[in-house]
Amino acid sequence: TFDGLARFDGTIMQTFDEEEGLDFKQIYALAEDVYGNIWIGTHGGGLYKWDKNADLKQSVKFIVGDSLLGSNNIVSLVFSDDSTLLVGTNVGFDKIILDKDQNIHRVKKYYKSNGFIGMENNLNAILKDSEGNIWFGTVKGVTRFNPRFEKINLTPPKLHLTELDLEFENIDWSEKTDSIQPFSLLPFDLRLPYHQNHLTFKWTGIYLTNPEEVRYKYKLDPQEKDWSPPRQMSEMTYSGLNPGEYTFMVIAENENGIWNKEPLTFNFVIKPPFYQTWWFITLMVLVAIIAIIVFIKYREKQLIKEKRILEQKVTERTAEIQRQKTHIEEQKDIIEKKNIDITDSIRYAKRIQDAVLPADKILRENLKDFFILFLPKDIVSGDFYWVKEKDGSLVIVAADCTGHGVPGAFMSMLGITFLNEIVEKDNIVSPERILNTLRENVISSLKQKGVEGESKDGMDIAICTIDKKSKQVSFAGANNPLYLIRNNEIFETKADRMPVAIHAKMDDFTKYDIEVKPGDALYMFSDGFADQFGGQDGKKFKYKPFKQLLLDIQDKDMEAQRDILDNTLTEWRGEYEQIDDVVILGFKV
Repeated sequence: TFDGLARFDGTIMQTFDEEEGLDFKQIYALAEDVYGNIWIGTHGGGLYKWDKNADLKQSVKFIVGDSLLGSNNIVSLVFSDDSTLLVGTNVGFDKIILDKDQNIHRVKKYYKSNGFIGMENNLNAILKDSEGNIWFGTVKGVTRFNPRFEKINLTPPKLHLTELDLEFENIDWSEKTDSIQPFSLLPFDLRLPYHQNHLTFKWTGIYLTNPEEVRYKYKLDPQEKDWSPPRQMSEMTYSGLNPGEYTFMVIAENENGIWNKEPLTFNFVIKPPFYQTWWFITLMVLVAIIAIIVFIKYREKQLIKEKRILEQKVTERTAEIQRQKTHIEEQKDIIEKKNIDITDSIRYAKRIQDAVLPADKILRENLKDFFILFLPKDIVSGDFYWVKEKDGSLVIVAADCTGHGVPGAFMSMLGITFLNEIVEKDNIVSPERILNTLRENVISSLKQKGVEGESKDGMDIAICTIDKKSKQVSFAGANNPLYLIRNNEIFETKADRMPVAIHAKMDDFTKYDIEVKPGDALYMFSDGFADQFGGQDGKKFKYKPFKQLLLDIQDKDMEAQRDILDNTLTEWRGEYEQIDDVVILGFKV
């Protein structure tokens, strides 16, 4: 029905809804597999399955949505054989190949590009005939799919490197190198000076059968050890490359999951600056040795001359000078040792701080795409980010503690410790409850009473909690808002105007539930980026240009957005000192 599932065995009528695991109750299609399990197609919720052998309270589970399927709106289902389920949607149909345990092995999509002209299927207009043909009723008439005639193309796409840009500009490489490749016009044996270390690779995979389904993986050796996740993007930018020898590699996959066995490669070298070359270093060592020898000889002559004139005075004052020299050297040694000890302690503190920051693996496993831009002002940072997966929810935090450097780092470690206890130990995942509890812990730990002259230390925080099943996003903020960008328009969810600390206003924090649609991008951040001084007039960057910058880079993937933000801040800052820590998190659910 459009309000749940019912099963009648001749005597008892059983109903299924959220309690049994059916989160989307608007059901359009059912199909029974060879084991007697019922596969359930929902409107807006993707594909579920009722397991006949499971406990009643846990008998329905979510199988797959539009992360692999063409759409979450399923209008028809049929098994073409025991291990192949055809799923009709409003944008074509998908063929799900199941393994021996009825888990998804592979999904292949069918659109106009590979023959399914009707695209939008009608409700339950699907039939398997006696010869194994599958008939679809669509808004453009009847389409027949004959699985026996389908040819699996085992040939991967043919890869070609089409363009190599330098500093985002298309270069005529014949003017910069001695030899170029005849067809691509790309250089052989490319060797670039150290300051020309910003390259953009563009490539294409030729696959005529269904070019829209070609995906790529790439990496830059030795800078990247692992291949990138599969994606349809066919260009990649690397900035700030260190001097060295590099090999850029790309492989491609066709619609049937067939990858290139051998990658397309391009070798190049970033040459070191002259002062890092062996000949310059050798020359400087020789110059230093000669200078020392000359200086020593000169001093010997001077000392001999002075000795003749001042021998008596030198004798009288030698003891005093020696004592002063010894004292100065002792003080110098003490200062140098203290400085080394303090610096080593701070660097060790950074190792501890880096260790408690979450691994990117959690975000990579739970989000479609993301980036983290983390730029401490000093060795250690008062800004921090934090991620925790708990009971089907993903909690993401971007925080700005009072101060920076060592004081800020102490506050960040305190905040991370409290967040771990609140979410992991107390099982609190709702963002406003996390902020309320965190504020209580900060006030208690710092013994804040609100009297004049006491410490006002605290933190500004933005928190998002993502329900992994429903993709529902909840937000709460202390002074720091959340930006959502949809269809090139930015929406700001404002934070409560109070910090996580003692404050004149001590209301409960507000929770906002946000409906996230495919393609939406969300951003959380501290004030370090917008408050940075720079430009020709030495003014702050400010939030309005920051918003416009985010809108301007929406056609880029998250990794490229991070690079653009980093480069923009560096160019804006110029010769000005970084005034605060910076953290920006961008992600797509």
